[in-house]
Amino acid sequence: MSYLFYIAFLEQSSEDSSYNTKRDLLACVGFFLVFGMTQTPDGVFVRPHPTLWRLALCFSVLYEIMLIYILFQTVDDARQLLQNIDPKLGVPLPDKDYGGSCRIYDWEHPEDPFHYFKDKMGFFVLSHFFDWWLKTLIVRDYWLCMVTSIGFEILEY
Repeated sequence: MSYLFYIAFLEQSSEDSSYNTKRDLLACVGFFLVFGMTQTPDGVFVRPHPTLWRLALCFSVLYEIMLIYILFQTVDDARQLLQNIDPKLGVPLPDKDYGGSCRIYDWEHPEDPFHYFKDKMGFFVLSHFFDWWLKTLIVRDYWLCMVTSIGFEILEY
């Protein structure tokens, strides 16, 4: 509370409305997190400390509030909001041809015969591989892993 008092009354005010909005939102989020850590009931987890789990609950509630806010925005407004969070957003992504040539080794390009493989092997492919690997370690059932993987692929489509 003393930090909020300092921000509200003692900190020099700024004429930049963007800075003021960000500062005010951070103050509201900070207040909600501190209030939630002290007032929410303990959950089922007690290690390492119940306060940590109450903080995790408050973060998830804030995340849900943010998703609901974005849900009621237009597509352009939501994109503009996300560009304020990360200025690198809004740039068109490079379109890769994953279904073009399935050759791994290209005899016609001796200077870089693996260029097809390097072009298609990216973060997307590696994340799918490690997702499958981690899922098999956790679930340990081939058919259940297959069903969930196919389900996620349908969701991505």
